[in-house]
Amino acid sequence: MQATIKSNIIIEPAARSCGYMAFIEEMPNVCTQGDSLEEVKENLMDAPENGP
Repeated sequence: MQATIKSNIIIEPAARSCGYMAFIEEMPNVCTQGDSLEEVKENLMDAPENGP
């Protein structure tokens, strides 16, 4: 069984590359990056289970 959790997700252009960075406001240790919006969203979905 999977639970649904609503969170505030922030996606911003990465300052030093042409990709994006993302984090979940309610989980300060969860952040990721990706070359495209699709990649950063995909990575963000895996980030909480992979841990810091």
